[in-house]
Amino acid sequence: MKKNKLLSLLIVFVMFSFKQADSYSKISKDNISIEYPSNWDVMDVPGYAFIVKEKAPSGKYSVLTNFAVEIDENYNCLKEYTTFWKNKMSQNSYLSNWELISENKTVFKGVNAKEFICTYEMGSYKAKTNVIIIVANNKIYNINTTSSLESFKNKKGITDRIYDSVKIKKQLLLTKR
Repeated sequence: MKKNKLLSLLIVFVMFSFKQADSYSKISKDNISIEYPSNWDVMDVPGYAFIVKEKAPSGKYSVLTNFAVEIDENYNCLKEYTTFWKNKMSQNSYLSNWELISENKTVFKGVNAKEFICTYEMGSYKAKTNVIIIVANNKIYNINTTSSLESFKNKKGITDRIYDSVKIKKQLLLTKR
């Protein structure tokens, strides 16, 4: 009898743990939405539609994985924006050793896109980032995730799930009659 109760408690605990790990929240702004782990924080940063990031362990400051969406209404051409973006990143005074690891044409959510994998350093922090850039609704969407160089691979399951959750609503263009 005690073994059955213990086994039942263990099963409930495991199921509750998985349920907590699979808890996701949704954020929407400017015709784009994502689902992100509920235990992450939402940041309000000028220039970004939104940024969500992992919470640091209690009482510790650390730079962890984040997922960001930037919208640029100054560009509506993928080639022009990616040239601008690469120049901006390579000349960023806050970043050192910025390196473009890969650049690929791809299709994201049915739209032609460019995907970049980059590494860089900010002080002693070494990071790796995955950037997908698309044109939708006549503007640029820069959808990206960054993790420490060491944890990038370990966080790929979570960040891939966020990328998979991205939804971009098409804007209806209203014309006067």
